[in-house]
Amino acid sequence: GKMFESIGNKNRHMAANHNRTGQRCHICNKEFGKVSQLEAHMLCHSDNLSLLCQVCGKVLSSDEDLSA
Repeated sequence: GKMFESIGNKNRHMAANHNRTGQRCHICNKEFGKVSQLEAHMLCHSDNLSLLCQVCGKVLSSDEDLSA
């Protein structure tokens, strides 16, 4: 399992990754713990595929470098 430096870090991890709150993609039905995660995910369904890494599938923010 994953170890955390504090209970706060563990709680943030649990909320973001495991405590689903019904933030669901209306296209693929994938569920997210935060609205911001859903919003970032929605980029993979958009026409702006320049923000989608072709190697790992991660959706990058506009200021991240695809060559990294």
